[in-house]
Amino acid sequence: MNADVDASAGSGSAGGAGAIKVVLFDVMDTLVVDPFFNGIEEFFGCPRRELLGALTPDIWPRFERAEIDAATFYATMFHDGRAVDGVGLEAWLFARYRLIDGVQPLLDALSAARVPMAALSNYPSWYDLVERACGLDRWLDGAHVSFRTGVRKPEPDAYLGACARLGVAAHEALFVDDRELNCAAARAVGVAAHRFDGAEGLRDALASAGLPVPSVTIDP
Repeated sequence: MNADVDASAGSGSAGGAGAIKVVLFDVMDTLVVDPFFNGIEEFFGCPRRELLGALTPDIWPRFERAEIDAATFYATMFHDGRAVDGVGLEAWLFARYRLIDGVQPLLDALSAARVPMAALSNYPSWYDLVERACGLDRWLDGAHVSFRTGVRKPEPDAYLGACARLGVAAHEALFVDDRELNCAAARAVGVAAHRFDGAEGLRDALASAGLPVPSVTIDP
């Protein structure tokens, strides 16, 4: 269980001085299972290690920042020139995007308590598939995703830009991500952060940040 919210970065009872006014969620492997890095070998029919080793260097961050479009990504995805069925890959991904177990009750509870939430994620234009597959707009008020902003975590502007667009100070935001590198970068610019390691730990972190999260049953 991991409730490592840095109180010095701004937490407190909702509505009070220093209170958290918005929760910023990473999406992949924090709210939603990422099939690209968890099972993609099934689509391509070869071992994951081989696939990742054949990726064109730096193509993934370029895709996430929308420096290249999806068609270019598929055409140049592998340095050995192998063909990629982009339409088929997107359909395969769409069928496998799903909320991580135990997350929905927490999103429901925060939404019922009218706690503003938004996505702060590194992801390409596939985010639109994620949003449609999982219905994220039921809970999230906005999506500060790298393919739209052109900025990736852990760059400081990823966090500060999202806060500015939402009209909150850095210390008024809580950031949740499964990678400690991204959480540490958030704390470095004054944003409280919790490294996601499961729904139970997230519930504890939200409570320790002073957010009005009712008791909910978290399925194992």
